[in-house]
Amino acid sequence: MIIGIFFVFLVFLAGILFFWWGYRENQHLVVTRYQIHAKELPLAFYGSKIAFLSDLHNNSFGENNQKLKETLLAEKPDLVLIGGDMLVGKPGASYAVALELVLWIKEHFPMIYGMGNHEYRVRQNTVFYQTLYQEYAEELKKKEIELLDNQRRYWEKDGEHIVIYGLTIGQYYYKRLKIEQMSREYITDCLGKREKGFSILLAHNPVHFSAYAQWGASLVLSGHNHGGVMRLPLLGGVISPNYRLFPKYDVGAFYKGNSTMLLSAGLGSHTLPFRFFNPPELLMIQLQGEK
Repeated sequence: MIIGIFFVFLVFLAGILFFWWGYRENQHLVVTRYQIHAKELPLAFYGSKIAFLSDLHNNSFGENNQKLKETLLAEKPDLVLIGGDMLVGKPGASYAVALELVLWIKEHFPMIYGMGNHEYRVRQNTVFYQTLYQEYAEELKKKEIELLDNQRRYWEKDGEHIVIYGLTIGQYYYKRLKIEQMSREYITDCLGKREKGFSILLAHNPVHFSAYAQWGASLVLSGHNHGGVMRLPLLGGVISPNYRLFPKYDVGAFYKGNSTMLLSAGLGSHTLPFRFFNPPELLMIQLQGEK
């Protein structure tokens, strides 16, 4: 009897420690570095540094995200790209944390902000989310910040440029338990034809990497999958937001044809505020010419 009670106590204690660790890890920010070598890269951009943020979901690293801000200041990126899901798409949810950080980034660095599925769905469903998106977008607009919504922008330096595309896809392509196939033509309908030269595609959902590569993106920056929430040795990420176990695209670098996709584990979480063996991640990407 005593042994049984002691065993139950140990299991209970282990469970508490496990979830405490998962909650604690949600605050342990790491920087992951990549070098991208590309023949098409304009000479003016050799050595340029990009910081990529995704999936903050209102997470805060210290008061007012001070740790994240200090990290960005220390890294001194030439451009900050945001891959979406900075806020949380819940009725009545506050966007204050996301807004404060985005406004701060705008004050300190050149920045381009792409749409995630949370920004998209709160914009589309005004019955459920009421004026959440309109209020958030209006605050951004006051500081001349726009959400790149199936649009392209040009990063210019010394008379040369890189085209940056922000892809917004419908909820149909975020279905749970099923992956709907996306075509190159769908992306062309959204963004038009890819311009010649090196390009960066902000595409929130990584599962459609094959279509992004067929469309011709040089570098794809994605998030959404939160690294699989929990990461296991050899097996990788455990589950994706559409409830698929051990997703093919969880975190890291992936290659297809002439395209590279860098998939961030994201900066936060939603629904369950836990991450296991899968710390929040800021990507620092250095652009280089052909090897």
